[in-house]
Amino acid sequence: MHRKRIIAFDFRVCSRTLLLCATGGVVALAAIDVRAQVSGTVALVSDYRFRGLSLSSGQAEPQLSLAYDSPGGWYAGLFGSNVKLRDDRDQQVIAYAGYSRKWLSGLSAEFGVTASSFLKTSYYNYAEAFVGVNFDELSGRLYVSPNYFGQSIPSVYLELNASHQIAARTHLLAHIGYLRSFSGTDEPTFVPLSRIDALLGVATNWGDWRFQLAWTGTARSRARYPLFGERNSDALVFSAAYSF
Repeated sequence: MHRKRIIAFDFRVCSRTLLLCATGGVVALAAIDVRAQVSGTVALVSDYRFRGLSLSSGQAEPQLSLAYDSPGGWYAGLFGSNVKLRDDRDQQVIAYAGYSRKWLSGLSAEFGVTASSFLKTSYYNYAEAFVGVNFDELSGRLYVSPNYFGQSIPSVYLELNASHQIAARTHLLAHIGYLRSFSGTDEPTFVPLSRIDALLGVATNWGDWRFQLAWTGTARSRARYPLFGERNSDALVFSAAYSF
């Protein structure tokens, strides 16, 4: 039976191909044919953004993703990108796996796990579990991590994504996310983080190429996340991706 699933990664991050990082480099909703068992994407992004924050210090970075989808609904994949955390140049690899099942016409649900690893600064490594619901051009996911970015800080992240076709090859994109962290330390001065991120953009497909231009930014409250400092601001991010 021929089926298609609506996917939102974030990347970013994160779902299945380079739709990683929902406010990251190539962030969108896309229908992926489940009969295509193995796929990949190479991309160049002007700024690698993850949940509204730059993981590349505002610099352009190449990215690679590989994905496997089984006809039974199971999927897995890898995503890689150069990063710069504080003053450390590094490479990030995100592995993910999950299961998606279609319930009604246009409606599906999924669950899975992700593991983010930094090859040089491994103390930032962390994992998340997620559940999600997809309906036509809308999707939502809830992520839970016991050790967000290796900071001994439990966190939850909720995201909503939308894509609306305005031309044969072109879609409008929208994303909003809410991150809430909780103190995992004994420090009485620690203030939990509450942060909202958003993305608005447009994406167009030409054959195996996808081009995207999007504004992304954050609205922070009740403290900043210590990993990123104060250098993150709103940005206009361009990406070009080739799928194979």
